[in-house]
Amino acid sequence: KMAAKIPTNGVNFASGLAISDGDLTFASGHGISFAATSDAGGAASELLDDYEEGSYTPSVQTSVNTAGTATAVGNYIRVGRACYASGYIICNNATSFDGTASRTLRIGLPFTSVNTTNLYQGGWGIGYAVQFNHTSGYYGLTGYTPQNEALIRLMQQGGSGSYRLAEGNLNADDFSLMFGGWYEIA
Repeated sequence: KMAAKIPTNGVNFASGLAISDGDLTFASGHGISFAATSDAGGAASELLDDYEEGSYTPSVQTSVNTAGTATAVGNYIRVGRACYASGYIICNNATSFDGTASRTLRIGLPFTSVNTTNLYQGGWGIGYAVQFNHTSGYYGLTGYTPQNEALIRLMQQGGSGSYRLAEGNLNADDFSLMFGGWYEIA
């Protein structure tokens, strides 16, 4: 039961608000407004209207099929339209599941990325990658998330005098991978 009824024109608190027990719940579409700060020109919203944390099962895909995984665990934290996702995958047939080793490997994410033209979100950290057969001249992995997709496209890192990135041709049938990073979601 509520201890007091709030009038329709709201209540102002000069000294803050303390809730000794229970939760502060907002109706759908409402949240915490930071409009009084109005810091950046062109800001689309200053309303924090979502927070969520949970787990999901990341998948391994190409443009054609989804691979089998022996282990696939992931966690996420969503704050507004920002999402941090991390995971660990042990894949047991990434190239043989569709017969084409040159296809780009893709790791599934919990939410679809924002649909902004030419916004390719990088910054995925690959903290552990075992049993990938890189193309000659390439030595590591990174990833990016295209607009309007719920996945990370894995890329090889390399360099012979200049830094290079390449999709596809990882030629990995059985591999292990740990990843983490932030991306903007729809």
